[in-house]
Amino acid sequence: MRSNLSARVYLMRNRRRVGVLVIAVALFVTMQYLVAYLLSSATAPLYSTEVELTEKLQTVYLRYEQNMRETEEFSGIVAEDLAAVSALLHTDERVDHVIPMADTYVLLRSMTGTSGILVALVSPEDRDTLFEYLDCALVAGEMPDEPGEVMLDRRTAANADLGIGDTFSSDTFTVVGITEMSSYFGIGIPPEGLEKTGAVILSEGKGVDFNAMFDGNDKIETQGVITVRDNVSGPSWYHEDIESSLGNSSYFITLISAIVVGVCLVIVLSMYMRDRHEEWCLLYSIGFSEKEIYGCAFREQLLTFAMGTAIGAVLTVAGVLLMKTLVFEPDGLVTFPVMTDKMFAILCVLALMIGICQISIVSALRRIRTVDIIEEDTF
Repeated sequence: MRSNLSARVYLMRNRRRVGVLVIAVALFVTMQYLVAYLLSSATAPLYSTEVELTEKLQTVYLRYEQNMRETEEFSGIVAEDLAAVSALLHTDERVDHVIPMADTYVLLRSMTGTSGILVALVSPEDRDTLFEYLDCALVAGEMPDEPGEVMLDRRTAANADLGIGDTFSSDTFTVVGITEMSSYFGIGIPPEGLEKTGAVILSEGKGVDFNAMFDGNDKIETQGVITVRDNVSGPSWYHEDIESSLGNSSYFITLISAIVVGVCLVIVLSMYMRDRHEEWCLLYSIGFSEKEIYGCAFREQLLTFAMGTAIGAVLTVAGVLLMKTLVFEPDGLVTFPVMTDKMFAILCVLALMIGICQISIVSALRRIRTVDIIEEDTF
């Protein structure tokens, strides 16, 4: 009695050939995801500051000409402008606090370059408000009290290689505390002579366009030029400038690796077709239809790709954990460990590869003949 064709039998009897294809698929999955994960170390920190942090903290900056800064009336001009800005912002019920600030920045280093992490320089009483509003926790050192003292979040300090007692910005600022918080950020006391020409907005500002409050508003007149960093302008800059530019690199790498794996698949499949031709002819001779033979070959490919994908997933998880633990966390860099869009893209490419493979199988099946015809051609 004729038995059904089993894909597992072929896979078990041809471990070496099947293993080459499984390894190729596994390496493709692993390489694709780990490259994207590596690039996320450049985008995730900026996502943290420009998208996540701006949901609770926004900033207003007043820009002045240098000649105005040198006048004796400058401090009074700034105070009047900040008072007008604060009054307008407080008309929005979502705004909880408007805190005058000066600012400085700590450079954050990633694999693609550097970016500036804001250190808000405020008065000691406003320091406590800011600290509590952002749910900070002091994990080392003390709160800044004296001019020029700052505290940094743990990741910023680790990335900049700054510890308690270290100085930066030409020894202008001294790190006296390390905090734990959800984003990259610093809080400090402005040094003597540094004017507060900006303000921190503490609000439930997710999706709120604070820039719109100032654009074309006749109710406020300031001598400084107002710019606002909020949860509209920040995410817009992140998606349009950062994410899109690195996305092009990711797509290029995906294309190159897909071509490499595609060449491997062509080589393996050519061997596969050559070796299976006589077997398929024999199966055709004893009564199996082309449809049944194709079904078996298709199941073999699905099992092979499934095994490669599963092994690739295990290797990917191991790679992500190793890179996160040994490379990124010690350097203070956040990443995107789980990227569902990348997973979907990898599965789509694998599905495309399986589809392309069907062309070769169907073409080979069209050429199969019964054994007696092959013998007649031979003799």
